[in-house]
Amino acid sequence: MIRHDPVLKLNQKPHTLYGIVSFIMVIISVILVIITITIAASKNGMTESQILLVGTLEWVSAMITLTGFGIALIGEGAIEMERLFVHISLLLHFVGLIYHGFVIFFGFIA
Repeated sequence: MIRHDPVLKLNQKPHTLYGIVSFIMVIISVILVIITITIAASKNGMTESQILLVGTLEWVSAMITLTGFGIALIGEGAIEMERLFVHISLLLHFVGLIYHGFVIFFGFIA
């Protein structure tokens, strides 16, 4: 008699590559956001080059978030694969899009 272990059920299907790539993009975007906030929160005033760097990093992070959200939506269509990373990435990219929308619309409040 074969006994099926419910814990191993998740490992029967491979994870979709779109979800893994999108999750890696979440990590990269969060790292860029942490760097931007750290530079913007410096005690002494920001120079023009730092302002340009913060703006550029914010835009790059926003584009990575938007691209990752699209990749996660594509990964949602994988029927025969595990979509755990896709669901996590969709949630985190959605939160990231809201954050980037506020930052780009209102700017960093000093």
